[in-house]
Amino acid sequence: MRVTHRLTRLVVAFGLAIVASPSAAQTLRTEIITITPPEGWVSSVWRGGTFELGEFTPPGQTGAAYIDVLGYSALPQAASRLDTVDKLRDFESRDASGDCRISAMHERVAPDGWFALARICVGRDGAETDIAELEFAVTTATSQAVYRVWRAHRAPFAELAARTGLANLVPGNLDETSFAALTAAWEPVLAPDLERRNICDLTQPVDCTDFAQSLPPGGERWFEGKGYVIGAWAPGQNRITRARFREFFQLTEDDGTPNMVIIRLGPDDVDWDDASSVDRLLTMFAYGQAADGAFLGVADPEGQLSANERARLRARIIELLRRLVRPGTSPSDIVVALPAG
Repeated sequence: MRVTHRLTRLVVAFGLAIVASPSAAQTLRTEIITITPPEGWVSSVWRGGTFELGEFTPPGQTGAAYIDVLGYSALPQAASRLDTVDKLRDFESRDASGDCRISAMHERVAPDGWFALARICVGRDGAETDIAELEFAVTTATSQAVYRVWRAHRAPFAELAARTGLANLVPGNLDETSFAALTAAWEPVLAPDLERRNICDLTQPVDCTDFAQSLPPGGERWFEGKGYVIGAWAPGQNRITRARFREFFQLTEDDGTPNMVIIRLGPDDVDWDDASSVDRLLTMFAYGQAADGAFLGVADPEGQLSANERARLRARIIELLRRLVRPGTSPSDIVVALPAG
C-alpha cells in the first residue's frame, strides 16, 4: 500500500514527532561536505545546527567505544574567522596539547589550501593511563565554512609503538624523532581515509560526485516527466508490521501492495523552516523506510527557484535526512540524488 503525496499541499495528521535541531533559522551553507566511510563502517555520531559534526566507525565501536574513527566537522565561517591556512595552523597549534597528559603534533604535507597534521594524545583529560589517540587530520577554509576531517586510532601506546621498530619506546621518552617514526609507521594505515572527503557547492550539483546522479528505477515517473531539484529514497527495512503502518496513516483498507511512502513536492509545498512541518515530513519518510521503502522528491517544473534557492533547498533537505541515519546503521541506507545538470 503506497502513501503518496503529489505536488500539492501536505495535509496529514501525525501522532509521532522526531526531535528537530535548532538550525532552522540559521543561514544554510550551499556547500556540503560528504564522507564515504570504509566498507562496512556505520554512522556513530551526527549533530546538526550551527556546528555540524559526523563520525563513522566499524560496527560495535560507536560513541565512546571507538577504536577507529573517521570524522568531519563544519563550522560557519562567520563563527570562526579562520579564513587562511596560516590561521588554521595557528589554531591547530594552540589546541595541540588539549587536555592530554602527554601530546605531540607536527605538520604534514597538504594539498593547496589545506592544513594537514598528525597528533598524538596520551592520557586524555590528564588520566594516568597509557591509552593513546593517534590522529591524522586535514583542515580547510572556504568563504562559507571551516571544514575538518580526521582519522584516528585509539590503543595502548605500546601497540602504536610496536609498528615503529623502536625498542623501549614509551610515552615518557616520546620526542620529535620518535614521534616522526610513529607517524611514518601509521600514515599508510590511517591517512588514506582522509581522501574519502568531498566538498561541493550545491549550486553545481554535477560536481557533487558523492551523490547519485539519477533517481531510482521508476523515480522519474513519480515526477510525471518534470525535472527534479533533489530526490531521496530509502529501501525498506521491514522493521514494522503492515498493521502498524496502516494504523499510523489511518488506512482502513489493505490492497496487498508494498507499504511505501512516496512524497512528491513542489517548491512551495512545505515551509522548511517550520519545525512542525518538517517533523511531520521526516516521520512520514521514516515510516516508509521502516516498512517497504520511502521516496522524497522536490520538483520545480515552472522554474520558480533561482540556482541559489535550489542549492539552499537541497542543503536543507540533506541536513534533515541526515537526522534519520541512526547510530550503528549505514549512512548509505538513505540515498540522495541530485540532477546531473
